[in-house]
Amino acid sequence: NRLEQELLEQQRALSVLQERERLARELHDSLGQILGYVNTQSQAIRELLSQDQKDKADSYLKRLIEVAQDAHADIREYILSLQTQFSREHRFIPTLREYLQRFTQSSGVPSELIAPNEVERMEFDSSVEMQLLRIIQEALTNVRKHADAQQTQILFDVTESQVRVEIVDNGKGFDSAQLSVDDGQHFGQRIMRERAEEIGGIVEVQSAVNRGTRVLVKVPLPTEQGKRA
Repeated sequence: NRLEQELLEQQRALSVLQERERLARELHDSLGQILGYVNTQSQAIRELLSQDQKDKADSYLKRLIEVAQDAHADIREYILSLQTQFSREHRFIPTLREYLQRFTQSSGVPSELIAPNEVERMEFDSSVEMQLLRIIQEALTNVRKHADAQQTQILFDVTESQVRVEIVDNGKGFDSAQLSVDDGQHFGQRIMRERAEEIGGIVEVQSAVNRGTRVLVKVPLPTEQGKRA
């Protein structure tokens, strides 16, 4: 009824606001680290040049350029995240499909969404929508940064009790035993797991060197969820 729809819209608006605040904090922290690195490296380069160590200064500059390029890509993704919104008229699967189109244009990595027709117009709890989208976005960020993949697929399925999402790429993969705590890919996995836990779900990451990566997300749905509009 109308009251339920109004309550749903209020919940979605609150979720969007909370998520924007969260993304703003993440962006602030990320930029703070990057700018600190740029400052330190710039001073080191200036000192090397004063000592006429041009070759070493050039290697520092190359790394600085790489960091700046990565930061630029990260900021574009943050903007894409902030621009992605849900509404009563614009539901999860269509919203996700539009995001993937923009991600493909921005990153150059083709991303295909595979979902049964019957879930196209499903409505989910606003917190489930938001966290699922952010998990997918984080998985794709890892693909862009680390996978060297030619394509990705996002496979979507829903039962009466659970939503399952698989993010699969055909990239170079990795040996999970070799990931360090400071590695960006390790950090991304932690973010995905934390977001899944917030909505009672789990994230499993499977990968092997030269065999791509598969991220599986499982989220339980309340009994009233997964219904068709």
